[in-house]
Amino acid sequence: MNFLAHLCLSGDDPEVMLGNLMGDFLKGVDATRYPPAIQRGIRLHRAIDGFTDAHPVFGRSRRRLPPPYRRYAGVLVDVFYDHFLARDWRRYRPSEDLSSFVRRTYRMLADPPVDPPTRLKNALPYMIREDWLGSYATQDGIDRQLKRLSRRVSRANPLGSGVSQLALHYDGLSTDFAEFFPAIMLHVRDVTEVERPQVPRERAS
Repeated sequence: MNFLAHLCLSGDDPEVMLGNLMGDFLKGVDATRYPPAIQRGIRLHRAIDGFTDAHPVFGRSRRRLPPPYRRYAGVLVDVFYDHFLARDWRRYRPSEDLSSFVRRTYRMLADPPVDPPTRLKNALPYMIREDWLGSYATQDGIDRQLKRLSRRVSRANPLGSGVSQLALHYDGLSTDFAEFFPAIMLHVRDVTEVERPQVPRERAS
């Protein structure tokens, strides 16, 4: 799952949303120094990634991609799934359209509830200015995202032409996503129920 899916699956608590987004940027950072809701978001990020990587439908999507894309299939499918989520947003978030969600998220990220890790902090102005979240809705936007990812990888890689694989396997990947995303929504609901802070019961007098 890429940025849009992680944020979508976080609910509406800004600290949980930010913590979930921070999950990929915490190498060498002590997560326990953050407030409890940020920590819940970080744990949710890891739960989403673990469920996704082990799910047979996600594996099926990765296997659709041929060499030389297979080595980067996990990254590519993450981004492709965000495209299908953006395309079918109202199916999964009927209470709010994508543009409203994106605007609300950018407002939070422009003034985050805590100071995020440096790499994420440096990336946020570009995310907002270049509308990374909204761009997932079109194949041109996916192409820009993958070219950006390609430049961040030190070795030669095929990510810059990865949108060709989205076009080539579009129907199959779309079917995979439609099967996968309801399953991860249920998983997140279960994880969130376990993580929900308990309200102390008042003692009977």
